[in-house]
Amino acid sequence: MQSRAFLPVSREPFKTLALISVNIPVSTISELHSNSLGMAHSFNPSIAIVDTNERYVSVNAVYAEQFHRSPAEMHGSTIREMVGEDSYHLMKPHLDRAVSSEQSTQSVSEPMADGATTYRQVSYDPQLSADGQVTGVMIVAVDITDSKRRESDLRESNEFTRAILESSPDCVKVLSEAGDLMSMNGKGMCLMEIDDLEPFRNQAWWSYWPEQVQSTVRNSLEEAREKGEGRFEAECPTAKGTPKWWDVIVTPIRHKSGEVKQFVAVSRDVTARRLHKRELEEREKRLHRVIDNMNSFVGIVDLDGTLQEVNQTAIDAASVAREDVIGRLFWEAYWWSHDDQVVEQVKLSVRAAIRGETSRFDIAYRTADDSSRMVDVSFVPVRDESGETLYVVASGFDVTDRYEFERSLKEATDAAEQANRAKSQFLANMSHEIRTPMTSILGYADLISQKQIDDDTRSHVATIRRNGAFLLGLINDILDLSKIEADRMEVFDESVNLIQLIEDVLSIMQVRAEEKNLEIRVDYCGEIPSEIQADSKRLRQILVNLVGNAVKFTEAGHVRVTVRSEQIDSRTRVHFDVADTGIGISDERMKKLFQPFSQGDPSIMRTYGGTGLGLVISQRLVAMLGGEITARSRVNEGSCFSFCINAGSVECTSPPTLDKESIRSVVSKASRSESSSSDSDECQVPPSLDCQVLVADDRRDIRYLLKRILTGAGAAVHEVEDGQQAVDHISKTLSSDSCPQVVVLDMQMPNLDGFEATQELRALGFTGSIIALTADAMDGDRQRCLDCGCDDYMSKPIDSAKLIGKIAGLLKPTGVE
Repeated sequence: MQSRAFLPVSREPFKTLALISVNIPVSTISELHSNSLGMAHSFNPSIAIVDTNERYVSVNAVYAEQFHRSPAEMHGSTIREMVGEDSYHLMKPHLDRAVSSEQSTQSVSEPMADGATTYRQVSYDPQLSADGQVTGVMIVAVDITDSKRRESDLRESNEFTRAILESSPDCVKVLSEAGDLMSMNGKGMCLMEIDDLEPFRNQAWWSYWPEQVQSTVRNSLEEAREKGEGRFEAECPTAKGTPKWWDVIVTPIRHKSGEVKQFVAVSRDVTARRLHKRELEEREKRLHRVIDNMNSFVGIVDLDGTLQEVNQTAIDAASVAREDVIGRLFWEAYWWSHDDQVVEQVKLSVRAAIRGETSRFDIAYRTADDSSRMVDVSFVPVRDESGETLYVVASGFDVTDRYEFERSLKEATDAAEQANRAKSQFLANMSHEIRTPMTSILGYADLISQKQIDDDTRSHVATIRRNGAFLLGLINDILDLSKIEADRMEVFDESVNLIQLIEDVLSIMQVRAEEKNLEIRVDYCGEIPSEIQADSKRLRQILVNLVGNAVKFTEAGHVRVTVRSEQIDSRTRVHFDVADTGIGISDERMKKLFQPFSQGDPSIMRTYGGTGLGLVISQRLVAMLGGEITARSRVNEGSCFSFCINAGSVECTSPPTLDKESIRSVVSKASRSESSSSDSDECQVPPSLDCQVLVADDRRDIRYLLKRILTGAGAAVHEVEDGQQAVDHISKTLSSDSCPQVVVLDMQMPNLDGFEATQELRALGFTGSIIALTADAMDGDRQRCLDCGCDDYMSKPIDSAKLIGKIAGLLKPTGVE
């Protein structure tokens, strides 16, 4: 009869046990027990054999030591006696299963005195007789504390590693040595939109990438194998087709031998960054396109002066390759290489901009055809948040067309000024050529009137004088307009008695009005200033023009002048309205009212005469006095011209009331005054001149007239025909008693004009009086004559009384009244 026994055999000594089933004869069971015990001792497990009554049949020394006994002392004792009730109750179920021919295993942990815990694995194996009957139980206990601790450490390490991987925001994959996908963290599955990893496991990792990227993926594995890291960035859609970009790093895990065991691939989702980068690139491209298509030049200059970038416009201007200018010092680039001074100016400006200074100027640059054009260039530093200069932006606009325009404008201006000067010279010559014969005409008319003549002849002389005065008025109007257009008309601020000035104008106009049986009056509205600050001559000229026109174009009715004032801040403005009941002005004529030489309907000029300059001159003079003029009119009903002037800071008072009788009284007084003055002039004996006078004029008629006037006053007169003869005459007589005390010089003469002659006379040391005669009558002429050395000035035609009076005044000793 044979018995089967399960002997503990260790595959790995002192680690784990396995049970091997063998057939043993019953007659040799005791020997088997002894042999098995001896074998067990050599593996150091704790072994005991008990019978079916749970009494120890045999134990090894390790088992006996637990109870502080020897193996022999344990023989025959029961398990309950040795282990105690608590441990027995834990062992009992396992013992029963073993007696029932079932193997059973129990894990036991026991606390140690040092606080540590020991772990044992206990197996309960039935002992069978040859006929298969259970004769006992073999109890084998193995200390597995070290194994338990290693398992715990490995589990903790795996859990820690798993925690790290799961907490990573990236997709982390473990690949086999061949590159097959083995595992992936949860975050990676979310990023890749993978619900179940199993279909992807054990598949080649690069097969999940687009075909055009697969070679890059395989190369990264080889780089990781050879260099310790592989890296790439590529686009790969997720499992659900969402396009994404990934930044991938592959690292190897190696055996101790250095052979690659596995790979770890960490993929970071950089889609947002790539989209942002792509957006920035698109923006940069758009910005480049905008800058390249700008008409201006734009460049970026580094802090060392190197040109880092430039737009296409600047490249095209020079027809150079971009690489020929990029990376070069900006001031050495093609655009500036034509001129050393330009190079230096650009260099200084760039360096100043690097220091934080902005500059802008016009400069010449060189174009593709080696020609030169102008650019308005600026250098602006670009700073960071701390104020430090990062780089310099150089920009410029081609302003060649502006320069061409300015040059053409200057040429046109010069031409216009030259034409204006020519016009002024023409007017001066015309004035001279007209005034000089008028001087003879009017002068000789005066000589005739001084003789005993009949009334018919006196009437003819009066006609000559009246028409001569009209012609002089025409010349004066033309000269006034020319002076205004040439900006040579001057106005002077002076104290003016406003009421007296208005009365003077009325006194002049009343005579004409009465000839046409017109009523003329003035109305003062409210308080007006008695004294104003204005140019009396120009204000009188404006009123005479407007009132004169009103009288001229009115056949019946009245002419009314209305005066009022207003305060604006601390200053006063005086308003004038000149209204009439005349022929009126059509709408068509109103459009041309203030144009030179325009009276609208030619029939008006034929009927009423005039030059059409009065309103134009009045408009310009009003503007020079700080005001404006307007007009309103209806045909056959009359017109009203309104203007205002600045009167300065003055006080307003109640004006006198001038009715028709008052005006007549004013006019009567003025007429009597004029008549008295005229009678006085005729009866007044001119002063006697006891002197020598040199007359220099190229016109014989003028010399003769002047000689008659001056010799009649008692002077001794010498005549010369031009300035050079005058200088020669004075040079010869300067140190003699025959040297003239007075020289009367025409300022426009051949050979040597009056201005040059005066300067040479003064240079000779001539200290006598020099009176200038001129027909220009332009503002500034008098001052020019005085500046060159003349003592006084007279314009033609010559007023004989004034001339004699001026000479007498110049000869009067200082301090004598």
